[in-house]
Amino acid sequence: NSFVWSNERPAWYFFSQAEPIPAEIAAQIGLDSAVTPVTYADGQTAALQFQLEPDQLDWMPQHTAVLSFRNAPEFIGYDLPEELYRGDTISLLTHWQLPADMPQLPNQLTFVRAELLDGNGNLWASDSKLFGYPQEHWQTGDRIVQRLELPIPEGMPPGSVFLRFFVHDAAGVNYERLDDKANRFGPHLVRSRPLVNFTPTADMLVFNGEIALQASTFSTLIAPGLPLNISLNWVTLQPPAEDYRVELQLIQPGATEPFLRQQFAIWPDLYPPSQWQVNEQVISLHRLDIPLDMPTEVAPELSLFLLDADGRSLPITQGSNKLADLTLDLRERLFDVPAISQPTSVQFGESIQLLGYDLDTSQAQAGGVIGLTLYWQALTTPADNYTVFNQLLGSDGQIWGQFDSPPVGAAWITRTWLPGEIVIDERAIPVHADAPTGQYTLAIGLYTASDGTRLPVVVDGVSQPNDQLNLTTIDLPSE
Repeated sequence: NSFVWSNERPAWYFFSQAEPIPAEIAAQIGLDSAVTPVTYADGQTAALQFQLEPDQLDWMPQHTAVLSFRNAPEFIGYDLPEELYRGDTISLLTHWQLPADMPQLPNQLTFVRAELLDGNGNLWASDSKLFGYPQEHWQTGDRIVQRLELPIPEGMPPGSVFLRFFVHDAAGVNYERLDDKANRFGPHLVRSRPLVNFTPTADMLVFNGEIALQASTFSTLIAPGLPLNISLNWVTLQPPAEDYRVELQLIQPGATEPFLRQQFAIWPDLYPPSQWQVNEQVISLHRLDIPLDMPTEVAPELSLFLLDADGRSLPITQGSNKLADLTLDLRERLFDVPAISQPTSVQFGESIQLLGYDLDTSQAQAGGVIGLTLYWQALTTPADNYTVFNQLLGSDGQIWGQFDSPPVGAAWITRTWLPGEIVIDERAIPVHADAPTGQYTLAIGLYTASDGTRLPVVVDGVSQPNDQLNLTTIDLPSE
């Protein structure tokens, strides 16, 4: 996956027939016509030899790009296939050159990494490979082509994509950059391969003869306050006239008006419908926010509409826009304070307080578990979904046991808590098998899983250090 040459010195290459050079590299250096067999005494081929003279190879990258790294070759560009399709694994050839001021370095494991991102910066594919040219042989002016492979997921939205590049060590630590250039190259276009001879089935939903809904994926079980994630698989029959919007509706059977309408753009700024090609498949993802106060007398129906720029519904050419009859999941909610062995009054952020806890230390030993029941109460409905952390801390601050999860194992995510509701959260905290005998602190807290930000913790009007509550101390006995 690496090819090295110099425009100042001749070079000879030897390689096995069993391990051919990738076709993309072989075509550039002329391997199809300039290879000399190296044979054993019996005449059988032992290896293939290829000679490259100075200035014989004029291989410049298709896409010029410059990034400088400390103690590493300079990145000068890359080659990429002209057409990129979802579901394909693409061959990405990265070009590097050794700068004039490169110091003499001992051999070490140095890797090249490339990442594929959409226009919003979401990472969809990456590959990392070891530089195939040892540092001890690096010489000023040497050129290196390093081949990487990027698998483009089927679920990636079509549209503009970008590349970024890194050099890192065996531990994954990136080499220091010596410039301030933007590490974002593109855009390139990812598409879906057009379907061959696609014809909608008789029951398939078709809007205005332009767009067919080939399939939809979602849970038919809904609960007040819990979002419903919906995947819609579209196929373009005719070029869409404009950038249509999705409208999802929840309506009770027999009602004349839905109790919930939500509209969504389809990949705006990335790959809106007006750019779709005939017979192309496009998957759009939508999150339907179910209100906490939704009517629960009967289970609702889920329906789908496409809207034009004026908000008018596109006519349905065939099929039904009713996606499903949904099933309601109504849990019992607790508002009366139960018996709590260790009552407290601790506030986490603006919306949650801890009423107290129960503690089970019967198995509190090295390799054992600590049983903890937390009694949460919502002051108001929390604005986000939070994760609870539990840590068993030694006197030096080292963690000797930990358990992180949403309350009640995600069954009662915090955005669904009603004001005044009490949630009983039973947890089992594993203790490290090598935890020494002694006294430990049991600390708890709440954080947002997306960025790890902890909620502030306040006890009797005093903010707690590190946004955590040191709940109690626990003694681990000797065996």
